[in-house]
Amino acid sequence: MITIYILLILIIFISVLMVIEKNNLNLIIYSSVFSLIAASLYYRYKSPDLALAEVAIGSAILPLIFIIAISKQRTFLVVSEVDDAFFHTVKGVEKGRGFKLINAFCKDHDLKLKIIHTKNKEELNFFDKKNIDVIVRRCPSANKYILRGNLSSILIQALKKLTENMNDVEVIEIEELEREIPENYYDISA
Repeated sequence: MITIYILLILIIFISVLMVIEKNNLNLIIYSSVFSLIAASLYYRYKSPDLALAEVAIGSAILPLIFIIAISKQRTFLVVSEVDDAFFHTVKGVEKGRGFKLINAFCKDHDLKLKIIHTKNKEELNFFDKKNIDVIVRRCPSANKYILRGNLSSILIQALKKLTENMNDVEVIEIEELEREIPENYYDISA
């Protein structure tokens, strides 16, 4: 009986760790441990069939799927409408302060940087917005470069922290990049 209480306390502890964890790999490990503890509880409560299924699915198959999905999500896609010294390109080689900033950010987070240059927002409508991490635009009225990304992205929050001391760069978090770009998309007050 004491074993069951210990397992119940462990499962609560692991659940709390899963909620507060920021690292995806650690979260996968905690999830596997959670499944192993749950399987132990199922076995102790005389349900070996559930215990076996929990071990197979929760501790083996799902973590493998999560690791594969995370490993494939290593590209940071930037769509730039800026055609000045910020993203300066010389003979196909990216240079400029904006490129150096985002390239250093990608190296720090072990991401592959992909920059797509476009001239206007109509071209931007052809991209799948779910794949775009940042859209870069120059806002002449504020004399700033605006980097817009999804509010739910941890990477955008990290990029915002990185640029908080830069006066001419502002990272704006928005709810979600829409399919069609609204008229006020580049209005930094929106």
